[in-house]
This record gives sequence, C-alpha cells and structure tokens, in this order.
Amino acid sequence: MKTIDEKEKKLEEVLNELKNLEIDKPHKLLELENLENKKNQLEIEKKELLVKYNSLEQINENLRLKLEELEKREINDRKKEEKYLNLSSFRSNKFLKWKAIYNIQETISQIVEWETYFRKHKKVDYICKKQITEYLNKLKSN
Repeated sequence: MKTIDEKEKKLEEVLNELKNLEIDKPHKLLELENLENKKNQLEIEKKELLVKYNSLEQINENLRLKLEELEKREINDRKKEEKYLNLSSFRSNKFLKWKAIYNIQETISQIVEWETYFRKHKKVDYICKKQITEYLNKLKSN
C-alpha cells in the first residue's frame, strides 16, 4: 500500500494539473467561442453560396432551353428555305429561255473568289465589276 506521503504527492500533482486546467480554461473557452463564431459565419456564407449556385443553375437551365429553342427555329427556318433555294436553273430555262453560262465548278469558283475577296478587303466593288465583266465576256463568246 502507498504511503500517505506518496498519496499526498499524487494529490498535489493532480491538484496542480487542475489549477493549470482552470488557468487555461478561460483561454480555451475564448478560443472555443471564436471557433463557434467562425463556424456560424461559414455556415451563413455556405447558405449564401448555395442560393447563388441555385440561381446560376436556374439561369443556366433557362439559357439551355432558349438555345434549344433557337436551334429548333433555325432548323425549321432552314427547312422552309430549302423549298425555295436550290441551284437548279430548270425554271429559268423553261420560262425565260435562259441558259447557264457557268458549270457548277465555275459557279462555285466564282463564289469562293468573291467570298475570299470580301473577307480580305471588306469591299466588293472591284470583285463585282471584275466578275460581271468576266461573265459578259464569256456570254459574248458563247
């Protein structure tokens, strides 16, 4: 069995530890309170971010739906146009007795030339006059 001196010594150690805990306790309480405040602030910020995120999600969904609608309209518009736009000269031949001067390769070449010139110079006067002159010269030679 332990002697009284040993027991007193042990008790004194434990009491000292308790005193140290009591001394640290206000500091720990303050630290704990600060942590709690930070936690609360972070939770508030998290809620605000969630609200913003949900709002952005809704905006994104609305934009996606609008884009789909625009794409559908564009497809429908193209389908409507296809009835009227084609490279056939059948009606011109039939009703106006007009005959094409350029074949398909020459026609595409003229379009590419015009488009390239326009993109480079942003003016069409020169290229239009040039192509009209070439067309008229080809018309005379036929």
